[in-house]
Amino acid sequence: MFIRESAMTSLVSTPIIVFILSLAAGAVLYAVGGRISPPSKGSKGKSSPYACGEDLPPIKTSLSVKLFNYAALFLVLDVISIMLALSMGVSTSAVPMVGMLAVTYIIIVLLSISLLLRGV
Repeated sequence: MFIRESAMTSLVSTPIIVFILSLAAGAVLYAVGGRISPPSKGSKGKSSPYACGEDLPPIKTSLSVKLFNYAALFLVLDVISIMLALSMGVSTSAVPMVGMLAVTYIIIVLLSISLLLRGV
């Protein structure tokens, strides 16, 4: 009898089961709260869209590139640290893969910087 209870206890204490039970308890509490709470009174102000003032054209902001040198230096040092971290204990046959990962990272970072500079 005790073995079965401990197996049931270990089954109920798994993270997935605890999550599902918590989700079910939250859904039950939400449903009970919706049933026992008083109905909301609608008002004209709550249902109308918010609008204030007149529509102005968006202001064109200028992008400062003062910190671009620091970003480029960070990129270089970051790629070097990634290459060093990935190459520790890697066989010589996997070194081209590390280089390819570094090049992929450089391409992704440069594309994101170009998107930021374009303002997309």
